[in-house]
Amino acid sequence: MKITQTELSSMPLFVLEGEMDHGSGDMVYPRIRQALDEQAQIVLLDLEQVPYIDSGGLSILVRTLHHLQQEGWVGLIKPPEEVLWVLELSGLRGHPKLRVFPTKEAAQAALTT
Repeated sequence: MKITQTELSSMPLFVLEGEMDHGSGDMVYPRIRQALDEQAQIVLLDLEQVPYIDSGGLSILVRTLHHLQQEGWVGLIKPPEEVLWVLELSGLRGHPKLRVFPTKEAAQAALTT
């Protein structure tokens, strides 16, 4: 798993490349948690290059959602169909603090409204 941290409209954006699984959790979640600890209320994850997610990857999302501020949310940008299917199957897709965006521009528009 490769992770690159940038920003989109002053919010942390993590670009992930590779499988989101048990092996990548120890690398990904601490960086997200650091952003949350620094008072980020919104965390964006670009999943365009994530071909696979398992229960370890879902755990990353669940822990992130658990640590959000009251008004916060997690935005997933360009998740592949396979990832969306796992989110649907797990019930996580319907979480009120999880948003899915087809493009980075759509995510940016949500940040400015």
